[in-house]
Amino acid sequence: MFCMATKKVKEVRVIFKRVKDIWSKTFGFTIVRAAWSLVYGLVKILLILLFLWLIVKTKNVAGLIIGLIGIGIVLGISKLFHRYIGYMLKLGYVALIVEYQQTGSLPKEGQFAYAKNKVIGNLGSSSIAALLDQLISGAVNQVTNFLVRAMSFLEKLPGGNFVLSLVKMFLKAATTFIDESVMSYIFINTKSDKSKWKLAYEGIVLYGQSWKEIAKTAASASLITILVRYVLAFILGIIAISSIGFGSVAVYIVIGLMLLVIYAIEDIVVEPMLTASMILTYQDAIKEKTPSTALADKLSKFSSKLRKISQKADEPEEVPVTGGAGLGV
Repeated sequence: MFCMATKKVKEVRVIFKRVKDIWSKTFGFTIVRAAWSLVYGLVKILLILLFLWLIVKTKNVAGLIIGLIGIGIVLGISKLFHRYIGYMLKLGYVALIVEYQQTGSLPKEGQFAYAKNKVIGNLGSSSIAALLDQLISGAVNQVTNFLVRAMSFLEKLPGGNFVLSLVKMFLKAATTFIDESVMSYIFINTKSDKSKWKLAYEGIVLYGQSWKEIAKTAASASLITILVRYVLAFILGIIAISSIGFGSVAVYIVIGLMLLVIYAIEDIVVEPMLTASMILTYQDAIKEKTPSTALADKLSKFSSKLRKISQKADEPEEVPVTGGAGLGV
Protein backbone atom coordinates (compact mmCIF):
# COMPACT_ATOMS: atom_id res chain seq x y z
CA MET A 1 0.00 0.00 0.00
CA PHE A 2 2.82 2.40 0.96
CA CYS A 3 4.69 1.60 -2.27
CA MET A 4 1.57 2.31 -4.33
CA ALA A 5 1.04 5.64 -2.55
CA THR A 6 4.68 6.58 -3.13
CA LYS A 7 4.36 5.71 -6.82
CA LYS A 8 1.23 7.87 -7.14
CA VAL A 9 3.00 10.81 -5.48
CA LYS A 10 5.90 10.47 -7.92
CA GLU A 11 3.50 10.37 -10.87
CA VAL A 12 1.77 13.53 -9.64
CA ARG A 13 5.13 15.27 -9.23
CA VAL A 14 6.17 14.32 -12.76
CA ILE A 15 2.90 15.59 -14.24
CA PHE A 16 3.12 18.80 -12.22
CA LYS A 17 6.70 19.39 -13.37
CA ARG A 18 5.70 18.92 -17.01
CA VAL A 19 2.69 21.20 -16.61
CA LYS A 20 4.78 23.86 -14.85
CA ASP A 21 7.38 23.73 -17.63
CA ILE A 22 4.71 24.19 -20.30
CA TRP A 23 3.07 27.05 -18.40
CA SER A 24 6.33 28.91 -17.72
CA LYS A 25 7.65 28.52 -21.27
CA THR A 26 4.37 29.64 -22.87
CA PHE A 27 3.67 32.44 -20.38
CA GLY A 28 3.83 35.12 -23.09
CA PHE A 29 1.33 33.18 -25.19
CA THR A 30 -0.95 32.83 -22.15
CA ILE A 31 -0.77 36.55 -21.36
CA VAL A 32 -1.85 37.39 -24.91
CA ARG A 33 -4.81 34.98 -24.64
CA ALA A 34 -5.89 36.52 -21.33
CA ALA A 35 -5.40 40.07 -22.65
CA TRP A 36 -7.52 39.28 -25.70
CA SER A 37 -10.39 38.05 -23.50
CA LEU A 38 -10.13 41.12 -21.27
CA VAL A 39 -10.03 43.59 -24.17
CA TYR A 40 -12.92 41.81 -25.85
CA GLY A 41 -15.03 42.05 -22.70
CA LEU A 42 -14.25 45.72 -22.12
CA VAL A 43 -14.93 46.74 -25.73
CA LYS A 44 -18.23 44.85 -25.74
CA ILE A 45 -19.31 46.52 -22.51
CA LEU A 46 -18.37 49.99 -23.81
CA LEU A 47 -20.29 49.47 -27.07
CA ILE A 48 -23.37 48.26 -25.21
CA LEU A 49 -23.17 51.28 -22.88
CA LEU A 50 -22.89 53.52 -25.93
CA PHE A 51 -26.10 52.14 -27.41
CA LEU A 52 -27.85 52.35 -24.02
CA TRP A 53 -26.79 56.01 -23.81
CA LEU A 54 -28.26 56.51 -27.29
CA ILE A 55 -31.57 55.03 -26.13
CA VAL A 56 -31.69 57.28 -23.06
CA LYS A 57 -30.55 60.37 -24.95
CA THR A 58 -33.01 60.19 -27.83
CA LYS A 59 -36.05 59.35 -25.69
CA ASN A 60 -38.09 58.21 -28.68
CA VAL A 61 -39.15 54.99 -30.38
CA ALA A 62 -36.62 55.36 -33.21
CA GLY A 63 -33.74 55.69 -30.74
CA LEU A 64 -35.00 52.69 -28.80
CA ILE A 65 -35.21 50.54 -31.93
CA ILE A 66 -31.79 51.65 -33.22
CA GLY A 67 -30.25 51.09 -29.80
CA LEU A 68 -31.71 47.60 -29.39
CA ILE A 69 -30.69 46.62 -32.93
CA GLY A 70 -27.21 47.98 -32.26
CA ILE A 71 -26.88 45.97 -29.06
CA GLY A 72 -28.03 42.83 -30.90
CA ILE A 73 -25.52 43.38 -33.70
CA VAL A 74 -22.69 44.08 -31.27
CA LEU A 75 -23.43 40.93 -29.25
CA GLY A 76 -23.76 38.77 -32.38
CA ILE A 77 -20.67 39.99 -34.24
CA SER A 78 -18.51 40.20 -31.12
CA LYS A 79 -19.42 36.63 -30.16
CA LEU A 80 -18.40 35.31 -33.59
CA PHE A 81 -15.24 37.41 -33.65
CA HIS A 82 -14.25 36.40 -30.12
CA ARG A 83 -14.96 32.76 -30.87
CA TYR A 84 -12.78 32.86 -33.97
CA ILE A 85 -9.77 34.62 -32.43
CA GLY A 86 -10.11 32.85 -29.09
CA TYR A 87 -10.45 29.49 -30.82
CA MET A 88 -7.30 30.03 -32.88
CA LEU A 89 -5.37 31.01 -29.74
CA LYS A 90 -6.73 27.98 -27.90
CA LEU A 91 -5.68 25.59 -30.65
CA GLY A 92 -2.31 27.31 -30.85
CA TYR A 93 -1.78 26.55 -27.17
CA VAL A 94 -2.75 22.91 -27.80
CA ALA A 95 -0.19 22.75 -30.61
CA LEU A 96 2.51 23.99 -28.25
CA ILE A 97 1.54 21.39 -25.63
CA VAL A 98 1.75 18.66 -28.27
CA GLU A 99 5.20 19.91 -29.31
CA TYR A 100 6.33 19.65 -25.70
CA GLN A 101 4.74 16.22 -25.30
CA GLN A 102 6.53 14.91 -28.38
CA THR A 103 9.95 16.57 -28.02
CA GLY A 104 10.22 17.54 -24.37
CA SER A 105 10.80 21.18 -25.31
CA LEU A 106 9.06 24.21 -26.79
CA PRO A 107 10.07 26.75 -29.45
CA LYS A 108 12.05 29.45 -27.63
CA GLU A 109 11.10 32.03 -30.23
CA GLY A 110 8.29 32.42 -32.70
CA GLN A 111 5.68 30.49 -30.71
CA PHE A 112 2.84 32.38 -32.38
CA ALA A 113 4.09 31.66 -35.90
CA TYR A 114 4.72 28.03 -35.00
CA ALA A 115 1.25 27.64 -33.45
CA LYS A 116 -0.48 29.31 -36.40
CA ASN A 117 1.29 27.10 -38.93
CA LYS A 118 0.47 23.99 -36.94
CA VAL A 119 -3.20 24.86 -36.61
CA ILE A 120 -3.82 25.88 -40.22
CA GLY A 121 -1.47 23.26 -41.62
CA ASN A 122 -3.06 20.38 -39.76
CA LEU A 123 -6.71 21.40 -39.96
CA GLY A 124 -6.82 22.90 -43.45
CA SER A 125 -8.71 26.06 -42.56
CA SER A 126 -10.00 27.85 -39.50
CA SER A 127 -13.63 27.46 -40.61
CA ILE A 128 -13.30 23.68 -40.86
CA ALA A 129 -11.55 23.63 -37.48
CA ALA A 130 -14.36 25.66 -35.91
CA LEU A 131 -17.00 23.31 -37.36
CA LEU A 132 -15.11 20.32 -36.02
CA ASP A 133 -14.87 21.95 -32.59
CA GLN A 134 -18.62 22.68 -32.54
CA LEU A 135 -19.45 19.08 -33.41
CA ILE A 136 -17.08 17.74 -30.75
CA SER A 137 -18.53 20.08 -28.11
CA GLY A 138 -22.07 19.20 -29.21
CA ALA A 139 -21.35 15.47 -29.01
CA VAL A 140 -19.86 15.82 -25.54
CA ASN A 141 -22.83 17.88 -24.31
CA GLN A 142 -25.30 15.31 -25.62
CA VAL A 143 -23.53 12.41 -23.90
CA THR A 144 -23.10 14.43 -20.69
CA ASN A 145 -26.78 15.42 -20.66
CA PHE A 146 -27.72 11.76 -21.04
CA LEU A 147 -25.56 10.86 -18.02
CA VAL A 148 -27.11 13.65 -15.95
CA ARG A 149 -30.62 12.52 -16.88
CA ALA A 150 -29.69 8.94 -15.99
CA MET A 151 -28.65 10.11 -12.51
CA SER A 152 -31.68 12.36 -11.98
CA PHE A 153 -33.04 9.80 -9.50
CA LEU A 154 -30.62 11.33 -6.97
CA GLU A 155 -32.95 14.35 -6.71
CA LYS A 156 -35.48 12.19 -4.86
CA LEU A 157 -32.96 11.19 -2.17
CA PRO A 158 -32.11 13.30 0.92
CA GLY A 159 -29.38 15.71 -0.09
CA GLY A 160 -29.66 14.39 -3.62
CA ASN A 161 -29.70 17.82 -5.25
CA PHE A 162 -26.34 18.63 -3.68
CA VAL A 163 -24.87 15.30 -4.82
CA LEU A 164 -26.24 15.84 -8.33
CA SER A 165 -24.70 19.32 -8.39
CA LEU A 166 -21.33 17.80 -7.53
CA VAL A 167 -21.81 15.20 -10.26
CA LYS A 168 -22.59 17.94 -12.79
CA MET A 169 -19.52 19.91 -11.70
CA PHE A 170 -17.35 16.83 -12.00
CA LEU A 171 -18.71 15.98 -15.46
CA LYS A 172 -18.12 19.55 -16.58
CA ALA A 173 -14.51 19.40 -15.36
CA ALA A 174 -14.04 16.00 -17.01
CA THR A 175 -15.34 17.22 -20.38
CA THR A 176 -14.26 20.87 -20.44
CA PHE A 177 -10.97 20.06 -22.13
CA ILE A 178 -12.12 17.19 -24.34
CA ASP A 179 -12.01 19.28 -27.53
CA GLU A 180 -8.44 20.35 -26.73
CA SER A 181 -7.51 16.72 -26.02
CA VAL A 182 -9.08 15.48 -29.26
CA MET A 183 -7.33 18.24 -31.21
CA SER A 184 -4.05 17.16 -29.61
CA TYR A 185 -4.74 13.64 -30.91
CA ILE A 186 -5.18 15.09 -34.41
CA PHE A 187 -1.96 17.12 -34.15
CA ILE A 188 0.04 14.12 -32.93
CA ASN A 189 -1.23 11.95 -35.78
CA THR A 190 -0.46 14.47 -38.53
CA LYS A 191 1.44 11.86 -40.56
CA SER A 192 -1.50 9.47 -40.54
CA ASP A 193 -3.40 8.90 -43.79
CA LYS A 194 -6.67 9.18 -41.85
CA SER A 195 -8.88 12.24 -42.26
CA LYS A 196 -9.19 14.77 -39.45
CA TRP A 197 -12.81 13.64 -38.98
CA LYS A 198 -11.67 10.04 -38.52
CA LEU A 199 -9.01 11.14 -36.07
CA ALA A 200 -11.56 13.27 -34.19
CA TYR A 201 -13.93 10.31 -33.95
CA GLU A 202 -11.14 8.06 -32.67
CA GLY A 203 -9.99 10.76 -30.24
CA ILE A 204 -13.44 11.05 -28.65
CA VAL A 205 -13.77 7.27 -28.29
CA LEU A 206 -10.29 7.02 -26.76
CA TYR A 207 -11.24 9.78 -24.32
CA GLY A 208 -14.19 7.66 -23.21
CA GLN A 209 -11.98 4.57 -22.89
CA SER A 210 -9.56 6.49 -20.65
CA TRP A 211 -12.19 7.79 -18.22
CA LYS A 212 -10.53 6.22 -15.17
CA GLU A 213 -7.22 8.03 -15.69
CA ILE A 214 -8.89 11.26 -16.78
CA ALA A 215 -11.35 11.16 -13.85
CA LYS A 216 -8.49 11.58 -11.36
CA THR A 217 -7.24 14.72 -13.06
CA ALA A 218 -10.82 15.95 -13.52
CA ALA A 219 -11.46 15.57 -9.78
CA SER A 220 -8.38 17.68 -9.05
CA ALA A 221 -9.53 20.22 -11.64
CA SER A 222 -12.94 20.45 -9.97
CA LEU A 223 -11.36 21.04 -6.56
CA ILE A 224 -8.95 23.68 -7.87
CA THR A 225 -11.77 25.47 -9.71
CA ILE A 226 -13.92 25.54 -6.56
CA LEU A 227 -11.03 26.85 -4.46
CA VAL A 228 -10.14 29.63 -6.89
CA ARG A 229 -13.57 30.64 -8.16
CA TYR A 230 -15.63 30.40 -4.96
CA VAL A 231 -13.56 29.89 -1.80
CA LEU A 232 -10.93 32.49 -2.71
CA ALA A 233 -13.64 34.95 -3.78
CA PHE A 234 -15.50 34.41 -0.49
CA ILE A 235 -12.35 34.87 1.61
CA LEU A 236 -11.25 38.02 -0.21
CA GLY A 237 -14.79 39.41 0.01
CA ILE A 238 -14.90 38.84 3.79
CA ILE A 239 -11.48 40.49 4.19
CA ALA A 240 -12.59 43.52 2.17
CA ILE A 241 -15.85 43.94 4.11
CA SER A 242 -14.21 43.51 7.52
CA SER A 243 -11.43 45.96 6.65
CA ILE A 244 -13.41 48.74 4.98
CA GLY A 245 -16.98 48.24 6.14
CA PHE A 246 -20.06 47.01 4.35
CA GLY A 247 -21.67 50.44 3.96
CA SER A 248 -18.69 52.06 2.29
CA VAL A 249 -18.60 52.62 -1.45
CA ALA A 250 -14.92 51.73 -1.40
CA VAL A 251 -15.69 48.14 -0.43
CA TYR A 252 -17.46 47.57 -3.74
CA ILE A 253 -14.48 48.97 -5.64
CA VAL A 254 -12.13 46.73 -3.67
CA ILE A 255 -14.35 43.68 -4.26
CA GLY A 256 -14.44 44.51 -7.97
CA LEU A 257 -10.64 44.68 -8.05
CA MET A 258 -10.43 41.40 -6.15
CA LEU A 259 -12.75 39.73 -8.65
CA LEU A 260 -10.48 41.04 -11.40
CA VAL A 261 -7.52 39.46 -9.60
CA ILE A 262 -9.39 36.15 -9.34
CA TYR A 263 -10.23 36.35 -13.04
CA ALA A 264 -6.55 36.94 -13.81
CA ILE A 265 -5.45 34.01 -11.64
CA GLU A 266 -8.01 31.73 -13.28
CA ASP A 267 -7.28 32.88 -16.84
CA ILE A 268 -3.49 33.19 -16.62
CA VAL A 269 -2.58 30.40 -14.20
CA VAL A 270 -5.38 27.91 -13.52
CA GLU A 271 -6.97 27.43 -16.97
CA PRO A 272 -3.69 27.00 -18.92
CA MET A 273 -2.26 24.59 -16.35
CA LEU A 274 -5.46 22.54 -16.21
CA THR A 275 -5.53 22.41 -20.02
CA ALA A 276 -1.96 21.13 -20.08
CA SER A 277 -2.56 18.59 -17.30
CA MET A 278 -5.71 17.19 -18.96
CA ILE A 279 -4.05 16.89 -22.36
CA LEU A 280 -0.93 15.24 -20.91
CA THR A 281 -3.10 12.85 -18.85
CA TYR A 282 -5.12 12.01 -21.95
CA GLN A 283 -2.04 11.42 -24.10
CA ASP A 284 -0.44 9.22 -21.44
CA ALA A 285 -3.69 7.28 -20.97
CA ILE A 286 -4.29 6.44 -24.63
CA LYS A 287 -0.84 5.01 -25.29
CA GLU A 288 -1.06 1.42 -26.48
CA LYS A 289 -4.86 1.78 -26.85
CA THR A 290 -6.96 1.38 -29.97
CA PRO A 291 -10.47 2.84 -30.35
CA SER A 292 -13.17 0.45 -29.13
CA THR A 293 -15.87 -0.18 -31.75
CA ALA A 294 -18.30 -1.32 -29.04
CA LEU A 295 -17.88 1.91 -27.05
CA ALA A 296 -18.13 3.98 -30.25
CA ASP A 297 -21.47 2.34 -31.06
CA LYS A 298 -22.77 3.00 -27.53
CA LEU A 299 -21.74 6.66 -27.56
CA SER A 300 -23.21 7.17 -31.02
CA LYS A 301 -26.62 6.05 -29.73
CA PHE A 302 -26.72 9.04 -27.40
CA SER A 303 -25.24 11.67 -29.70
CA SER A 304 -26.39 12.74 -33.16
CA LYS A 305 -23.32 15.03 -33.32
CA LEU A 306 -21.00 12.07 -32.82
CA ARG A 307 -22.87 10.16 -35.53
CA LYS A 308 -22.32 13.12 -37.84
CA ILE A 309 -18.58 13.06 -37.12
CA SER A 310 -18.63 9.32 -37.79
CA GLN A 311 -20.36 9.88 -41.14
CA LYS A 312 -17.83 12.53 -42.12
CA ALA A 313 -15.06 10.16 -41.07
CA ASP A 314 -16.15 7.79 -43.84
CA GLU A 315 -16.23 10.54 -46.48
CA PRO A 316 -13.21 11.46 -48.65
CA GLU A 317 -11.01 14.09 -46.99
CA GLU A 318 -11.36 17.48 -48.68
CA VAL A 319 -8.21 18.89 -47.12
CA PRO A 320 -5.57 16.31 -46.14
CA VAL A 321 -4.11 16.34 -42.65
CA THR A 322 -0.51 17.34 -43.15
CA GLY A 323 2.22 18.89 -41.07
CA GLY A 324 1.96 22.65 -41.12
CA ALA A 325 5.33 23.80 -39.84
CA GLY A 326 6.59 24.57 -43.27
CA LEU A 327 3.58 26.41 -44.61
CA GLY A 328 4.06 29.98 -45.57
CA VAL A 329 0.94 31.37 -43.91
